[in-house]
Amino acid sequence: MKRIILYFFLFATCLYSQGFNWQVSPRFPVSMPVTFYGIGLDYSTILNKGSFNLAENEIPCCLFDEGSGAQYGFSLNMERWLNGVSSINYFANFSIITSKFEIDNKLPTREGNFETKYIFNSTLYYIGLGISYKIRVPEINLNFVGGLSLMINLSNKQIHTELALTDNVPFSERILTKGKINDINIFLINPFIAVNTDLDMGVGMYASPSFTLLYNVNSILSDESWHGLGFNLGVKIYRAF
Repeated sequence: MKRIILYFFLFATCLYSQGFNWQVSPRFPVSMPVTFYGIGLDYSTILNKGSFNLAENEIPCCLFDEGSGAQYGFSLNMERWLNGVSSINYFANFSIITSKFEIDNKLPTREGNFETKYIFNSTLYYIGLGISYKIRVPEINLNFVGGLSLMINLSNKQIHTELALTDNVPFSERILTKGKINDINIFLINPFIAVNTDLDMGVGMYASPSFTLLYNVNSILSDESWHGLGFNLGVKIYRAF
């Protein structure tokens, strides 16, 4: 009788911890791990809001305000469960962020308006470290997550282009070889919130698809304003070792 009660206790504990029933049989109890390691992939659509100048030959020529972007990320993760319904996740990631800003420009002349479009394309490369806290709601099989990441800029590429919009412009397209914006900030601080779920992949493994909302609280530029709001879809796969 005592042995049956012990098996029942072990079975209930395994079922509760992380929410997975990895107990094959009460006769063969599974030791439930609490630390898992994993990899993650994610993609974000970014809404950019800025107020920064493009200068050519050190002369400001236009002010960018709104743009679009995308982020592609890869991460290494460690998730440690504190109990059956909460965990802490530590991660390191690598991200590539592409952005595009456009603005029309009109210059009055004797022959009519001289109209062009300035286009700014950038690619930013970051590595980052972060931490998050997750609470599981078993009744709806969803997790709610809050976290913070610190991103460090490795490098950036910029292309500045001017396109002709009217026939009186003496070119169809030109690259602004001496065009520049303000310097890129080395660090970015990104708080985020997320909703995800954990899907059983067999004993000792699970996947976590997620939707995340993130925002960089400090500007991407050192002395002017450029912030991004990201809508992220991602998946992490964990395994106990």
